[in-house]
Amino acid sequence: MPSNAIQSYAGRLNKKDKVMTLTALSGEFPYSEFERLNISSSYGKLIRHNFYNDGLMKRTYSKNGLKGIRLTNRGKERLKQKFPERFGHIADKNRTETSRRYRRQLFAKTYCSLLNADIEFLPDKKPFIFARRHKQSYEVVYPLLKISRLSDMPVFYDSMDIKYELEDFVQQIGNSTNSKILCI
Repeated sequence: MPSNAIQSYAGRLNKKDKVMTLTALSGEFPYSEFERLNISSSYGKLIRHNFYNDGLMKRTYSKNGLKGIRLTNRGKERLKQKFPERFGHIADKNRTETSRRYRRQLFAKTYCSLLNADIEFLPDKKPFIFARRHKQSYEVVYPLLKISRLSDMPVFYDSMDIKYELEDFVQQIGNSTNSKILCI
C-alpha cells in the first residue's frame, strides 16, 4: 500500500475489535478466518477464550465441520450501546440451519477480503451517497446516486445499507440479501 493512501477505519481497529466487528456484521465468524486477519492460531484461541469468559461470544459446531463463533445477546447489546449507528440493525441471526450458518460464514469471508483490500464497509464510516437520508423530508422523488460525495477510497455498500436507507424505494424479496454495491 502506498504511504500516502488513506487506510480504512476497519483496517485501523485492533485485532480483538476486528473479530468482534466482523462477527457482529456477518452473524458468525469461522475459525479459519483468523489467519486472514494476521492473527496467529494461539492468539486467536486467547481472543476466543477471553470473549467466552466475558460472555460476549459462544462457540458453534456442526456435524458438517462448520466451526465458528457468534455473539451472545450480551455481546450484541454491548455493541449496540457503544456504536448505535454501526450496529443498530444487528438482527437475531442465531438460527442454526446449516445453509444459514454457511451463508453467514461466507459473509465473514467477504468482510475479511474487503478488510484486506482496505475497502471501507462499516455503515457509520462510509459516505452517504444517495440523495436523501432515511426518514428525512426530501424534494427528490427517487434516490439519486451521488458519486461526487465519494472520497478516493473504495467503498462497499451491502444489502442492509440499501434496505435501511432506501426502504421507501426497495422491497425485500424472499429474504434475499444479494444486493451489493462496490464503488471504486
